[in-house]
Amino acid sequence: MSQLSHETHRPGASIPPENQEQFSSSSSFGITPSSSSVISTPNTGVSEYPPTGDSRGEDVNSSSKAEYEGESSLFAHAVFASRFLQNFINSSQNPDVSRDMEAALEGLRSAVHSGNQQFDTLDKVYPRANTIPPGSSIHNLPLPPIDKVFACLRMAKDCTQVATLWLGNFMKPSQFHDYFIKVVSPGPASEADLIIVHCGLYWLFCECSKAVSGQEAKQDYDAQSSLCQANLETVFVNFHFHHATTMDLAYAMGFACMYCLQKSKISAAWGFVSFAAHTIHALGLQHHKLPISSEGPEDKERRRDMFWTIYSAEKTLSLRLGRASNFRDQDITLARPVQSRPGDAFLAVLAPAWVSMASIQGRIYDEIYSPGALMQPAHVRTPRARALAEELKVLMQRAQQVHEQYAASKGHILGLDFHEIARRSDRVMGLCFLTLIYRSITPERPSMSEFCDECIEYARDTLQEHERCVGVINKSQGKPVFLETYINWYIIRSPFIPFIVIFCYVVETSQASDLKHLGALVETLDSISNSHAQSTFNKQRGLFRALYDVACKYIEVKSRDNSTGQVETPWSAVQQQYATEFAGTASATIGLGSLDPGAVVQNTPMTVSSHAHSRSMAGEYVSHRDRPELLEGMVDPLSLHNPVIGDVDMEMDPSGAQLWDWFNKNQSIMRMLEDT
Repeated sequence: MSQLSHETHRPGASIPPENQEQFSSSSSFGITPSSSSVISTPNTGVSEYPPTGDSRGEDVNSSSKAEYEGESSLFAHAVFASRFLQNFINSSQNPDVSRDMEAALEGLRSAVHSGNQQFDTLDKVYPRANTIPPGSSIHNLPLPPIDKVFACLRMAKDCTQVATLWLGNFMKPSQFHDYFIKVVSPGPASEADLIIVHCGLYWLFCECSKAVSGQEAKQDYDAQSSLCQANLETVFVNFHFHHATTMDLAYAMGFACMYCLQKSKISAAWGFVSFAAHTIHALGLQHHKLPISSEGPEDKERRRDMFWTIYSAEKTLSLRLGRASNFRDQDITLARPVQSRPGDAFLAVLAPAWVSMASIQGRIYDEIYSPGALMQPAHVRTPRARALAEELKVLMQRAQQVHEQYAASKGHILGLDFHEIARRSDRVMGLCFLTLIYRSITPERPSMSEFCDECIEYARDTLQEHERCVGVINKSQGKPVFLETYINWYIIRSPFIPFIVIFCYVVETSQASDLKHLGALVETLDSISNSHAQSTFNKQRGLFRALYDVACKYIEVKSRDNSTGQVETPWSAVQQQYATEFAGTASATIGLGSLDPGAVVQNTPMTVSSHAHSRSMAGEYVSHRDRPELLEGMVDPLSLHNPVIGDVDMEMDPSGAQLWDWFNKNQSIMRMLEDT
């Protein structure tokens, strides 16, 4: 519910027909400033640029390889779940099960296979960018009329809703005003200045559109936000690599990261936030005192707010992509946001809890899912995971208290619906991370499940809390905006594995009681399938739908199978089959040599073979036809090599190797399935 949520709900009638399919959070880009505008482009002959076409894409390798990502993505978990189900089907003693499941499995294969194309050209990443005409530059882009800009700036000062949600806790409105004056005044403006102004204006017009009641005013603000969005993406396309290392650049990269997060451009967001982190390190902004500075208290407060906002976004992306963070907590001496003070805005009140949550996200990767952590034996990892879970529970309880106290005293400012949605959304996120932590803990043997009891419990709690949150959203006045923001930030961009855990649990137990929770999430995604945000959620929605459909079909087939008197396959047999299949897939993916099929069940360590690793790094291809146990049509795990492992022998205990397989096997699938 922060600056990442600048979306407006606009009737389809206001969207030009040629843009309706591409429409996301803005309308047409053909907006020309009024003749009275003093911010019109200096090159007055250029007021509207044609959309960028193939000419820009020609400069980019459209067939570039999928970039490496770790396995905290939803879609990599989905591949795990798919293989998990396939093993159960293969182990069935009734051949009718495989035949009856084929149609449902085909839908699941299609949902995952739909991401095989890699849309990584600039015109796909930034579809609203315009071509710069010869003789012009990004400094000549047309801006909204100045009277409309100042009208919105006044609204940001007078309207609490706009003031709170426009720039969040990242930048003060007075700072933005200075950047705006610099850009529209004669004289040089840097690319960083342009990013800050175009992005800030885009968010400003989006928030003002939501705050006004008149339809004509809404459409006008939507049009201005579209113009600013086109300008912003045009600057991104023409952004240069080398820049002076300044505070302005750090702010600009933070703005760019959050814009890309808002649009679910995860890889682009990581690139910008990494650039921001580099700039911060170069300037020493992470330290309590700058090396050479005479900053006053206000400047230091601004620096603190900027740093911790970028830190939080970076830690979220670190876990989301399965990559080591650019920020090490041991290197940071800058004080964290303090507890709320009288007069603090809502987002400032929540900042301490959000920063602590971001820190825990980074530690989940570092202490549990990083290659180094997984090299530790289970008896070392498990206490570490349990301690981290307890710390997260305390933080969640404290955050809920902050939500409740603020809603009780100042809930009328933004509305009780807003506060209730924010409170429940944060709880959904915390429960999701608890599920991810407990997923790393091996269940006590003998066990009827692949997951420990706490993992299943928190996965179920997450889905139930999701249902309660959506119930509040559906009753609120701002339903479309709230629902799309909630799904985009809390469901799509987080590693939402509770759905996968419950899916696997349903397959393990053949119990239908949890299907309703899976169905509720699918229903939520279906409810926005006709909105302007559907292009962002479409592939994820298709995957959740396919998993749900195949789970329903599996329960139906198994119940029919059991009614005929067939003996139920014991979990130990299925686990043994998984171990056999794991021996042929996980090892190749992480550079392991041949594994004893029984090694995953027994407690014998496994050693990395440098020869197998050299095969993996050399890119040796293994045909699917030699791997009948894999789901046909899915990405071959053997082709998704891991560049993290070095040319050294390593030992990983069985549970660590299997967890690494689950966490780090198919992360490039997320890259394929991004709407980029």
